[in-house]
Amino acid sequence: MFYDIKRINYAQLADKISKTKPYAGTTNVYPIGAREYSDRHMRLQEDGSFVCFYSNRKQVDEISKGQKGEKSWHKKFATIYPDNTIEFERPTNHMGENMILRRMLGGNVSHEKARGGTIFAYRQDNDKVVMHPIFNGLRVNLSTQESTVPYILNIKKLNQKKAKEYLAQYGNFKQIAKVMIDPMSDEGIRETLMDLKEEFKDAMWIMPKTLVVKLLDQRRVVDAAVMFASVENIHYINWSHSNMSLGKIFKDNLFDNINNKFNEVVLQGTDIPFILEPHEGGKYFPTSKWGYTIVQNNEVKTRY
Repeated sequence: MFYDIKRINYAQLADKISKTKPYAGTTNVYPIGAREYSDRHMRLQEDGSFVCFYSNRKQVDEISKGQKGEKSWHKKFATIYPDNTIEFERPTNHMGENMILRRMLGGNVSHEKARGGTIFAYRQDNDKVVMHPIFNGLRVNLSTQESTVPYILNIKKLNQKKAKEYLAQYGNFKQIAKVMIDPMSDEGIRETLMDLKEEFKDAMWIMPKTLVVKLLDQRRVVDAAVMFASVENIHYINWSHSNMSLGKIFKDNLFDNINNKFNEVVLQGTDIPFILEPHEGGKYFPTSKWGYTIVQNNEVKTRY
């Protein structure tokens, strides 16, 4: 699939547009691969860079002219610069974008839960493996696959003593949550979830476990319990179109999950009881149950 797309570099793209007409009605929009697949397209910018899309070209045209509102699936997934680098525009792409990136980069781009999100891995001629966690702002040289902006990948190692002390503050949550959730109706639970979605917006799916901890710290017990249900998608509660009754089976499953998974979810939502083991960006890195913290230019980067 996507075999019409070849491994790219900036010089090759510049040569391609010098020999190719832009799409009709545009002055700067060109195919990434075969012309007939116009959803896979790139747009030449004033600074000479190419922004890459996998979205309906005509809709993106309308968005660029201010004629249509932009949705997440309309957004660019990468930018290629004249210095022969590529910058990833977000930490996670849908499968089609990852498959395009594999062809463009000549390496593996895939979402790996055990490594905390999407990664780019490339085996060089000397069998050296370059591996990057993809995050917004990662910029890689297309010839060497090395990051041009240094970053540190911190592997989270759990300190058991600190973890026990940290979890102790939430010791009463399980009992209080049951008392407060038990009398709630399906409608009340769904309304609580909708209120949380309105309050936290994209963070609901970008960093839900961190939100569980935030709500616990704010003593918002019902909200924390419903957020926990959303994290685990108990009884398909996140299916906004579902008319499925929640009822007793939802509450039983919620309390079972809180009893069995509460500690893990809460620990994955904080950095406090962990030792951060620094790892040079671009080097092969192991899987981690507890995840990673990425720092670039003194800024902590979010992955999902």
